Amino acid sequence: MSKPDWTEAPDDATHWDTRGAVWCKHLYFWCYGRWNYEFEIHDLAEDRYTPRPVEAWFPIVGERCQVIELPGINIECEILANRCGDYIYYVPEKHTYGMLAAGAFRPIRTQAKTEPATTAWDSAGLPPRGTICECLFNDGWVKVVVLSVNGDEAWVCRPRGSHIVSKGLGNEFRPIRTQAQIDRALLTETLNCMRKETDVGVIADSILELGFRITKP
Repeated sequence: MSKPDWTEAPDDATHWDTRGAVWCKHLYFWCYGRWNYEFEIHDLAEDRYTPRPVEAWFPIVGERCQVIELPGINIECEILANRCGDYIYYVPEKHTYGMLAAGAFRPIRTQAKTEPATTAWDSAGLPPRGTICECLFNDGWVKVVVLSVNGDEAWVCRPRGSHIVSKGLGNEFRPIRTQAQIDRALLTETLNCMRKETDVGVIADSILELGFRITKP
């Protein structure tokens, strides 16, 4: 799609990436129904990015709108006054005031709805593209986004960048664990380490250090 249809874009998308054929905004790109963090940062001023068409719109005193505090970061505010084209506004969330030109404001837009991955993953084999899960690296389990799958390899995005992974390279995948599953794993590990301990007081102290309490505060 060389000429993007902005009626299909997420509400908070600011640019169209002609090379990657995806909607994007500051630090993020839109892929498989959700915003994904862009680990390899690009300059949105590059020719590959087409900006969203500018809409002729001006804030109205007394009404609420969104103020663009940083590229791609918008927050709801209330317009208090117009001073020769500069608008005084109040941000309830931060209890702060400011004054900016009309171009720093826009109508309130709802966040784009997120959609599940295109294919459900039952933990067997490689997760399908779009899946958010955990992958085992040399430094432990890390949360990743699966960008694509090719045979027995997967291309994933993690905080340190993107990687090609596979079970042949020692990588494994698992669903994102719930807090209950994490707590159980920590407790199991602690109890396994205490197998030869005969002092129940030492065992009790180890369990209490994990945060377990019989009575609620």
